[in-house]
Parts: sequence; structure tokens; C-alpha cells
Amino acid sequence: MNTAELEDSRFLKHFQEFYVEVIAQKKEIEALPQHSSMFRPDQEVLSDAATGGIAYPVYDRLLNVLKGQVPDARRHGGEYGVKFYEEAQYVMAALADDIFLHIDWPGRDEWQSNLLEYELFGTYVAGDRFFEDVERLLRDRDVSYVEMAAVYFMAISLGFRGKFWDKDDDGRLEYYRKQLFAFIFKSKPDILSNKKYLFPESYTHTQTEGAGKRLPYIRRWIGLIALLIIFFVFVSHGIWDHSISDLVDSAEKIIKAGS
Repeated sequence: MNTAELEDSRFLKHFQEFYVEVIAQKKEIEALPQHSSMFRPDQEVLSDAATGGIAYPVYDRLLNVLKGQVPDARRHGGEYGVKFYEEAQYVMAALADDIFLHIDWPGRDEWQSNLLEYELFGTYVAGDRFFEDVERLLRDRDVSYVEMAAVYFMAISLGFRGKFWDKDDDGRLEYYRKQLFAFIFKSKPDILSNKKYLFPESYTHTQTEGAGKRLPYIRRWIGLIALLIIFFVFVSHGIWDHSISDLVDSAEKIIKAGS
């Protein structure tokens, strides 16, 4: 799969739309003084579904995006398309839950009691199931799941940790990123290798004597690098407006890593 095919992916367009909203809601929360309540200080905060609580505006907006994508999935793929979309929807819900459960804000406890995962699927197991599904996908290597692999890759690259929060993942997250990358693009992320040059043609006419000096190469965060490639695809579709500062910071870190 190349970037042009990624751009045409319905799953990634749905993912893009959802994550744009996640970014927007997250930035609104972070912009509040000390992550204070989204409601007026004198407004009583209730948690029942009818009136909503602190987390309700964020939760409701994201839930509506996810539910609103189902008709589009049905329109483009019928019931078979909906079945595939539901797996992508599970990943998106799990990512959002993971994000808003680990932000220091007054709505965190309320979110814990009302996960998007539970509302849509009736379960509380995404921390484990997410990685079980990734392992199944990598084991089966079904080519019809390449777009789904890209969804998992994006979720991990954007920070999903699930069961690995607050503990050492022993390199599993990096392993999943590499394997998903290889499955999606049908190649190994060779940029990790110290045998690979960024510009190999630069060495075509150099002397063979001496140690020589290689151009800088990047040893770490292949997931982030690939993520930037995919983000480049997303730029023309709106995500740039919400994440430009984060993207610039990431690019600067990559440049420093290679120097």
C-alpha cells in the first residue's frame, strides 16, 4: 500500500475525521484554566445521561462522530463494509478512551464510568483486546486487512498503550509498529538499520580507503516517521489545522535525532 492508496482508504478517512475531533476536544480541555470544569462555576455538575456531566460534551461529540460514520460505511460497502468498520470503530473508541482517561481533567472519573467502548460494544477489555487483535492480524496476514492494519498502526503511533500504561512494555509497542509497517507497505522499516543511508547515491563515487563518514541516520521511532508520512496525506483534508504545533515538534525531534 502506498500513500495514494492510503489517501483513498475509507477506514483512514473515518479515522482522520474522528481524530481531528479528538484533537479539537483535547485542546479545548487543555486550554481551560487548570483543566477546570467546562461548565460555569455556579452550575451543579450532574452525571446522569439526561443532563450530562463534566465529560458529557466531549463524550457526546465523539460518540456522535462514531455513530455518524456507520451510514457512510454501509453506503460504500454494504453490511460487509459495516462489519469491517465496526472493528475500526472499536480501535477509535479505544484510542479516545485511552487518551481521555490519562489527561488530568475533572471529567476523567466520569469517563472511566462511561467508556465509549462500553457504550458501543458493551465491554471494558480494550486494553487487552486491542493487542490480541493486532497479534491475530499479524499472524494471519490477510491482505484484506491492510487498511485495518493502518488503523492499528495509527492508533499505536498516536499513543495508545492500553494494558501497558504505567509499566514497561518490554519493546512490544515498537515491535507492533514495525510489524504493522512491514505488513502495510510490504517492506521492512530499513531506516532503523545502521547499514542504510538516507542518500545512498551520495556514496557512489567516494573513495573506498579509510573509515569514511556516513550521513546521519535515524535509529529510533520508525512509527513516528511513518506517521508523519501518513499525516502528510491527511494535511489536505483538515488535520493540519488542529495539529500543526505537534507536527512541527515531532519533526524537530526527528531532525535532532539524526544530527
